[in-house]
Amino acid sequence: MTSESFLPEQQAELERLGFKTLKTDPGTLIMASGKFFYWDCILTFMNYTVFVRQVEMLSAAVIESDRTHFQTLAQAENPSFLPRGMQSGNAVLIVYIANTVDTDAQQICQKPRSISGFAKFYLTGALDTSTGQQYFSTKSPMVGAVYYGKFRYFIQRLLDPKNAPAKQPTSILGAGLLIMLVLMFVFPLIVLLALG
Repeated sequence: MTSESFLPEQQAELERLGFKTLKTDPGTLIMASGKFFYWDCILTFMNYTVFVRQVEMLSAAVIESDRTHFQTLAQAENPSFLPRGMQSGNAVLIVYIANTVDTDAQQICQKPRSISGFAKFYLTGALDTSTGQQYFSTKSPMVGAVYYGKFRYFIQRLLDPKNAPAKQPTSILGAGLLIMLVLMFVFPLIVLLALG
């Protein structure tokens, strides 16, 4: 199986998910952006820049080489009026469609990574078209744990749109934290009003 037939499918999926295509290089790269509001992630806006790249052989060197370049493009694309980490985050998702994914690249894709700075995320996923195997992080690190289900959802939708989860997961942790915050502020206000 070759990877040539995948990029049109990924571009259609990005558009279906609500992303805006910013740049395409036919058969090799798609760059898209999207801004999503998540009530269940403590009322956060997440700015996404997504890159889908087709390569013959995915190696750690290719991923590291792309990292700096894609981070720069993403930061230029997603400036935020809200302070980073104050209900606004920036996620860079890179999905590789490769004929072969080497062992080092598999390990990189399976680790969650963050860009230096608070509320900035960088995740990679890969599809090895020769085996059909997908590689992406299934872990949610403590910092940003409320978002990782959302990130995985988009990566899975782009790696294999036909067999990925149909619906974005709700962040139980984020929803719970939001309820706690509301109760911390609303309950004392109710008590004050009742006593006042």
